[in-house]
Amino acid sequence: MQGMGAGYTQDIAFCFTDAIGGGGLSREAFAALLGETEAGLVELRAGRRAGSPAFLRLPQSSEAWRALEATARRLAHDFERVIVMGIGGSSLGAQTFAALKPNPRLIFLENVDPSGFVRALGEAPEDAAILAVSKSGETMETLSLLLAAIAVLERSLRPEQLRRQILVLTQPGDSPLARVAEAKGFERIEHAPDLGGRYSAFSAVGLIPALIAGLDARALVAGAGGVLEALERSTAPSGFAPAEGAAMAIGLMRTRALALSVLMPYRDALFPFAQWYRQLWAESLGKDGKGSTPIAARGTLDQHSELQLYLAGPADKFFTLIAARSAGEGAELPSALAERAGLGYLGGHRLGDVLAAEFEATAEALIAAGRPVRKIEIERLDEEGLGALMMHFMLETVLSARLLGVEPFGQPAVEEGKARARAKLARGRS
Repeated sequence: MQGMGAGYTQDIAFCFTDAIGGGGLSREAFAALLGETEAGLVELRAGRRAGSPAFLRLPQSSEAWRALEATARRLAHDFERVIVMGIGGSSLGAQTFAALKPNPRLIFLENVDPSGFVRALGEAPEDAAILAVSKSGETMETLSLLLAAIAVLERSLRPEQLRRQILVLTQPGDSPLARVAEAKGFERIEHAPDLGGRYSAFSAVGLIPALIAGLDARALVAGAGGVLEALERSTAPSGFAPAEGAAMAIGLMRTRALALSVLMPYRDALFPFAQWYRQLWAESLGKDGKGSTPIAARGTLDQHSELQLYLAGPADKFFTLIAARSAGEGAELPSALAERAGLGYLGGHRLGDVLAAEFEATAEALIAAGRPVRKIEIERLDEEGLGALMMHFMLETVLSARLLGVEPFGQPAVEEGKARARAKLARGRS
C-alpha cells in the first residue's frame, strides 16, 4: 500500500503481517485504525479553515512576507554572522531548513555549555547579530545565553549599536524576555501565542533563519501547503499519507508493543530533520503513560553502529527509512582502479548509486528479519520537498495523538525539570 503526498511517496506495504509475518500489523487492524483517523481529518480540515491549530496557518499575505524578508535581509546584509539563540522547537525547525543550504554565517546556539558560547560569539562578537527565540519568553537556557551575550557585547558596543544588533522573537505580553527587550530597547518580533514551538517551523521562527541561509522560504511553505491541499482533497483516510502513517505507527504500538520508532534518512541534509522529528514525536505523544520513543538514525553511517541491534536485537522497533533520489548523482568511481582493488561491483557507479543501493539493501535486510519498514522517498531534496515532508509528520503526529487519546500540543512534564533547575539556582544565590 502506497500513500502519495505532495512531492514524496510513502510505502507501508512491508509493515503488514502478510509481508513480514508476526512482526507486522494485520490489514484488518490497520483498516480499523485508519477509519478512526477520519474524525481527526474532519477536525483538521475545519481547523485549517478556522486557523486553529495554529500550525495550519501558513504565511500568505504580502505584508507578512515583506516583514520576514526585510528582517532577514537586514541581518544578512549588516552583520558577518547571525546567531540564533533558541532551544528545542525554537531552533530545530530552523536547523532542519538550514541544513539544505549550509551557511557558515548562520550559527545555532542552543546549549548553555560555556565553551560553546565562546565559540559561537567568536573573537569579534560585535560582527554578530543575535536572534533570541522563546515563545514563552521564559526559557531559562535562551535567557541565560542572551544575558551572557549582552554582558560581553556591552563591553565594546554603545547602547544604540546593541539595540541594532539584538532582536527577540517571543509571544505578546509580559515575560522575562519581553522585559529584557524593553529594558535594552531591542526589536521584538511577535510569536503567535497559540503556536507551539515544535510546530512553529513555518512561521518567523523557522523562516527568518531559512531566508538568512539563502533558501527559497516561499517554496518551503508551498511544499507544506501542498500537503494541506491534499488533506482538503482527500475524501477518505485511505490514500492520505499522514493518516496511513499514523494508523500504522499506532497500530504497531498497540498490537505489537513496538516501543521504539526509528527514523533513518539517507541524506546528511535530512539528519537535522530526524532530530526535529524526535522532539515532535516525543513531546506530542509522551503523555499519560502512552507514546513510543523516537530514535534519530542516519544512513549509511548508523548501519555501522546500530543495524546489528536492529536486525538481531529485540523486535521492538518500527522503522521509517527516508531517501531522496540519488541514483546517477555524484562523483564517478573509476572502473579500472575498482577492478584492480577487487571492487568491480563499484566500478562505473556514482556515489549516489551506492547510497541508493544501501538504502534499498538495508530496507530489504530489515524486512527479511521480519521488522516493519516504511519507506518514504522524496522526489527532489529541495525546499518544496522538505516542506512537504515536515508538514506530513506534523499531521501524522497530531492524528497519532488523537488515536492514542492524548493532547498533542502541550508538554507539561517538561516543566518539572525546569522548575527544579530554577529552584537550584535560586538556592545557590542565598
